[in-house]
Amino acid sequence: MNKIITNVLVVVGAVGGAVLGRWAVDGMFSKPTDYTTVLMEVANKINSNLPMTIDSETELLSTVGFKNSFTYKYKLINYNVSEIDVEKFKDEMMPKLQNSVCTSESMSEFRKMKIVVKYSYSDSSHKEIAEFPVDTRSCEKI
Repeated sequence: MNKIITNVLVVVGAVGGAVLGRWAVDGMFSKPTDYTTVLMEVANKINSNLPMTIDSETELLSTVGFKNSFTYKYKLINYNVSEIDVEKFKDEMMPKLQNSVCTSESMSEFRKMKIVVKYSYSDSSHKEIAEFPVDTRSCEKI
């Protein structure tokens, strides 16, 4: 499970940083209160390359950008929710995802937008395992 976490964080950072670069310059000239348009464009760009295998356990299925949130939707391809200790999974994932969002250079544009970055995980049958919302405004407190 730790391999999944590490690989997901690396890919999320790389994909997020590469796609957000274009909008970073645009954002310097205006400060919208609703980033729906920008986030939808980012999601559409990422989604054009999905689904993407992250590692032998994880697949990035899609992304969604709306209002002031951006969601990454993952599938754990070798797991069924009934086989997972969901509370342990949540306890291990949340601090790592929060740290990645709050400290990764590739997530800096999300932090500037002060949006919520969500990570949604489903099992091999597309049943929800857990969702992890990371409010980038909480990064200022870390």
